[in-house]
Amino acid sequence: MIRDTAKPCLHCALNAAIDDWIEKNAVEENGQPVFNVGDIISALVEVAGEYCEAPSDRSQRSRALKFAHLCLEASVQAVRTGKSVQVSMPTEH
Repeated sequence: MIRDTAKPCLHCALNAAIDDWIEKNAVEENGQPVFNVGDIISALVEVAGEYCEAPSDRSQRSRALKFAHLCLEASVQAVRTGKSVQVSMPTEH
């Protein structure tokens, strides 16, 4: 959830998105959210790289970001279950 500003800076928007993701996906231990910071940082690095290398075409950037999101979700699921999770590149629509 983006904070109460009309146009938040990118830093604030990313922090809000990460906070929301942690709230939805972190495991609770002793009343505190537990998550792997390394996984989050790796995902952000991957998204940044894909975004920088993606064509200027908006649909291609969107596709790259969706793939990074799917990879992050698969990584979390794999950590939780101990089983590998297959991820396919999203198709364009």
